[in-house]
Amino acid sequence: EATRVIEPILTEVRKADDKLLLVELYLLESKINYRIRNFAKAKASLTASRANANNVYCSPSIIAEIDLMAGILYAQDQDYKTSYSYFYEALEPL
Repeated sequence: EATRVIEPILTEVRKADDKLLLVELYLLESKINYRIRNFAKAKASLTASRANANNVYCSPSIIAEIDLMAGILYAQDQDYKTSYSYFYEALEPL
């Protein structure tokens, strides 16, 4: 149900060209897809979030959330070295 709700919101935010909100929504979509065990879409949403984050200033906490989610997804794929690197990056600014 959550994926059904977020799709029209993403469409409207794309039209409004609000990059920061788009970063947060893609991150939320990634978390939702992870929770419903759709890992391919979770990675795609996280990639979209990171790509949009490169185009706009994001607070360190949002970047940390993106890195934390990347670490979780890499751990799911059993790529623990890359996962550790993302976890380290997420926790370093704190």
